[in-house]
Amino acid sequence: MNSWINPNRIVTAEPLPKDLALLTFVDGKFVAVHAPAQHERVTAYARQIAEKSGLPVKVLPATLPEALGFMGSSLEEFVAIAFGDEQELRAWVVQSLKAVVRDENDGTVRQEAYDMLVGMGEIEP
Repeated sequence: MNSWINPNRIVTAEPLPKDLALLTFVDGKFVAVHAPAQHERVTAYARQIAEKSGLPVKVLPATLPEALGFMGSSLEEFVAIAFGDEQELRAWVVQSLKAVVRDENDGTVRQEAYDMLVGMGEIEP
């Protein structure tokens, strides 16, 4: 199967519920990390980069362990790169936990995410 979606060499995939990051690579080099909810915007921007530069661009959804491996970084470095401030980090965590509560098949994992959201004051018990 060929995942390249246009002649300018863009490859991407829809994020899955367990994906917590979108990693963007230009010509094989890591350039950015975004939240999975930004997939459409990031993919549109990737198309612009590829069209202007002629270089291949990949926008890859990743779980946290995959993202850390791709980036070759620690959790602390990932957080510093991915989030400019605490508010942005909190929004990403809340969005991710809500996706787990909504989409996760494992009841134990779903309950843990729910409990975290309650503890953060994001939802009422």
